[in-house]
Amino acid sequence: MELKKEKKILFIVGTRPEAIKICPLVREASTFFDTFVLGTGQHYESVLEVFSLFGISINKIFPAKKFKTTGLQLAYYQQIISQSIESYNPELIVVHGDTTSCFAGALSAYLYKKMWFTLKQVCVHKIYIVLILKKCIENGLTLLQSIVMLLQL
Repeated sequence: MELKKEKKILFIVGTRPEAIKICPLVREASTFFDTFVLGTGQHYESVLEVFSLFGISINKIFPAKKFKTTGLQLAYYQQIISQSIESYNPELIVVHGDTTSCFAGALSAYLYKKMWFTLKQVCVHKIYIVLILKKCIENGLTLLQSIVMLLQL
C-alpha cells in the first residue's frame, strides 16, 4: 500500500554539521511526507558531499557566496528561504543548529506564520522519529500532534 504524502516539510540546511544531523530525519520523513531540502550554500561543497553519502537529493541549493557582514548574509538567506516558502508552501519547516542559515530559516517561518522547530530544541534520535512518524500515520494524528509528541520526548 502506497502512502499518500499530503503534508509538506521544508528542511533548511546550511552547514556540514547540520547536514550530518538532519540527513537521517530527511530520509525517514520522506517515507511519510512530501519533503523539500533547501541548501543555503553556507557550506556548499561539504553539504553536497554529506547528502551524497546518505543518498539523498537536495531539491535546491544555492551557490556559496562571500558576505562583508553577517547582516548581509542573513538578509540574503532570508530572501532565498522566503522564496522557497512561497513556492513550496510547507506545513512545517525544520532547521538544525544555531547558524545564520538556521536563524534565517526560523525567522522566515515565523514571518510566514508557518509551524517550525529546530532540532537543537530537543534531543532527536532516529528511532524516535521513526516511531513518531509511524504512530502519526497509524493513528491518523495530525502533523501538529506528532510534533507535540516529539517535543515532549
